[in-house]
Order: sequence, then structure tokens, then C-alpha cells
Amino acid sequence: DKKKRAIANCSKAGLAVVLVCCVIPGGNEAELGEIVRFAKDNTPTVKGVFFQPLSFFGHYPDTEKQRLTTPDILRALFRQTNGEVLPEHFLPGRCEHSQCSFGAFYQLDRDNRLYALTRLQPGARSENAHLRVRESIKKTWKPGPQRTLTVGGMAFMDAWNLDATRLSRCTVQIIGRNGWLMPLCGKYLTSTC
Repeated sequence: DKKKRAIANCSKAGLAVVLVCCVIPGGNEAELGEIVRFAKDNTPTVKGVFFQPLSFFGHYPDTEKQRLTTPDILRALFRQTNGEVLPEHFLPGRCEHSQCSFGAFYQLDRDNRLYALTRLQPGARSENAHLRVRESIKKTWKPGPQRTLTVGGMAFMDAWNLDATRLSRCTVQIIGRNGWLMPLCGKYLTSTC
């Protein structure tokens, strides 16, 4: 109820909201469709929903390390939205490694159904790609009457699935004590920063 009141207050104040939830195997993985429905019902205040499959930091017995993958999330969204959200609506992130993030952009029609606006737009890599991403986010998550919704997610790495190639392409950086940049997934695996 507190979170619903917070969203209502954001709506009154003209603020945009992006919902972010960690998806836990055997926990809330059966609620992804309901989360998307909640987001749809609260547009235009809610501009996005991002799912983060659980990563394992700390000590876990091998029997407790059940992992959800990006394909698991996309299949669950397809099933739980009765086919309204399709796996082919999603594209990998344009700047980072293709296995790190996924996203789709939708317009809501008069019947409150999602219409995918996501299109594959191959683009050449450039040094200023981060500026294009920043401008895109500013436009899609800007408060306003547009009934649009971004659905996506990011699969963070942990010690059991660390991939150096993915790490080298990270676009989410933490600024360390000496001004060094540390990839987010690497930050939680070392004492550096």
C-alpha cells in the first residue's frame, strides 16, 4: 500500500516512475505478468518495468543456486501476459554486451493493450554511444501524458557466471576512491573501489 501511495503521490507531483524488481526463482517469478499489468494500469506515471534475475553474492550452498536466465524471463512474460509481451519484441542493449540487458518499448492502445514499437535498428559503434542512450532514456522516461512503457531487464554477473568479455563492455560504472571506473558487476566481486 505504501508503494501504491508513493506512485499516486508521484503522479500528483508530475514525476515519472520506473519499477525495478529482483526476480527470485521460486519466489516472485510467477508474478511478472501481474507486475506488467500493474505498470500498464499506472501509466502514464509508470514509464518502465525492469526485471533483474537474482545474482548470488556471498555464500550459498550449491543446491540453493537456482538461476533465472534472460530467456526464462522472456518466456515467463510471454506466458503470464497471454502473449501480449512477445520475446521478439525485445532487443539487447546497444552499447553493452548483448547478454547483459534486454528491452522493449511499447505504446498502450485504447484497450490498454501493449503495442510494440521496438524495431531492430543496427547502428555502428561509436565513442559517443552513451550519449545516444542517455538522450533516449530522457525521452522515454520523461514525465508527461504519453502512454508508453519500457519493459526490460539486466542480468548481473556473480562469481559463478563471471564473463571477462561482458565485464569489459560494461556501461554501468562505479566511480572508485581514486576516480577509477569499476564495472558494476566487478565491484561486488573484488575489494577494489
